Order: sequence, then C-alpha cells, then structure tokens
Amino acid sequence: MSESKRDTSMDFSDHSVWQLLLTVGMRELHAAFYDRNSGRFADYSRRRWECEPADTLKCIEDAVYEDPLLLDDYDVSILIRPAMTLTVAPEDYPEEDSQKMHDTLSLADATERKDVWHEPLGEALALYSTPEGVRDFLSRTFLTERVSHALRPIVDYFTLRARTEGGERMWVHLESDRLDVAAFRNGRLLLANTWSFATAADAAYYLLYAWRALGLDAAQGEISVSGDKALRDEVVPMLRRYINYVRLTMYPASLAAPLREGISLCEALYMKQDIK
Repeated sequence: MSESKRDTSMDFSDHSVWQLLLTVGMRELHAAFYDRNSGRFADYSRRRWECEPADTLKCIEDAVYEDPLLLDDYDVSILIRPAMTLTVAPEDYPEEDSQKMHDTLSLADATERKDVWHEPLGEALALYSTPEGVRDFLSRTFLTERVSHALRPIVDYFTLRARTEGGERMWVHLESDRLDVAAFRNGRLLLANTWSFATAADAAYYLLYAWRALGLDAAQGEISVSGDKALRDEVVPMLRRYINYVRLTMYPASLAAPLREGISLCEALYMKQDIK
C-alpha cells in the first residue's frame, strides 16, 4: 500500500467544527475534513493500493486502522465508489426482493463473494457491489447512517439543471484517471457511472460510446465537461468532432474553490448540499 498524501499541519481536534468525509473506493481511501463554520475543506489524506478483489477489505481496514485520527469521534459521512454501478427502474426491483437485485448485478459483476447495495439515484435505483465484508466493517467502525453512493450528489445536483434546461444532456467531470458521468433526457436520468481510463483518448471514447448507446442526438444534445484542465483541453476537441454542443461546466465559487484544492466534485457537492 502506498500513501500519496497526509496533511499533518492542521489542527482537527475541535469536533464541533470539523466533520469527516470518507470516500471509500475499491483501490483507495480518501479522507477530507469540512469546517462547518467557514465552509472550508481540508484535503487530509489519500491512500491507494493495488490488490485482488478478495483483498480489498483488508486494504481498507489497514488504511483506516493505520491512521488513528480517522477513528476519532467525528461526525462522519461516507461515500462509496464501487467498481461498477447499474441503474435500473425502481418499480422493477421491490426492496424486499434482494435475490433479484443480486442476480441482476451478477450479470455485470461476476464476483462471487460480494455485498450488494441498492439506493435511489435520482428517479432510478442504483445497484452496486463491494467485496464481501466491506459493508459490515464500515457499519462497525463508523457510527453513521450517512453512507451513500459517491455519484448521488452529482445526480442530485445535475437533475435540477436537467429538468430546468430540458433536452438531452450529459455532464462529465474528469479527474486524473477517472471520470464521473450523468446523462439525462428531459430531466430523467438515463445513466450515472464512473469509468477509469488511461489516456484522454480513452475517456473521449467511453463518453462517445455511451452517448451513442443511449441514442442521444449529436446535433441537438449537449455535453458539459469539467475537471482537470489538461484533460479537458484534450478531451473537449475530440468530443466536438462528433457532438455539436460541447461546453465547459461553470460552478459557483463555493464549489470551484474545493475543486482546486483536490476535493472531488462528488465530495464538494455532498458537503455543500448538506446531503444526509
């Protein structure tokens, strides 16, 4: 396991001020603190690893237990970044039919030992999984009910814009090796997912493939892009070869500031929207 960042220069001892936000991925654990008085973020630590799915739980446990500050008595929220997500119609999956959810997710995720999660994502239902035991570890270790899919803040935020603006819209946020995407038709969610990529060309390919698979209109639809500037400068011209309306997403200063500090869009939106 490698540690890419830990900020030990700040004092987080005042629990009445600082709130802890953990983003739990299958290959990383990101911890950020949020000052509920000033609205300021502190990008505290990021742990990354490479392992087989069966070893993911141990890597998450090690990342938590090796940093006692994370185990202190903070007000904690947790975002889950699963390896993949399916969005389905909620009316087709009654909450009590866990076996149907498991069977459907297994069509895309062949992992045998997994915890299957489900939660509303806009008007859709998100089905996703984590390696077996991750759910129990988080519930034992952190006394919080605020656990949700990392894309939920993004979907909630852009659903409001999609309903107002109408038409066919896709929003994309680029990070160094990952993108978050949400697509809508007349305000209704069509797709929400996260994809890893190696190059800007890969990112553009995934987005164009999704655009066409969803049957979005290249002449009238619109795709808005934000995130890493160097990646944007490469990806946007590629998209413009095939889609007429490709724009840069503009955010208010309250979101733009934490994005510049290394906070992801989903994390910044979660805390700024006070999503519980």
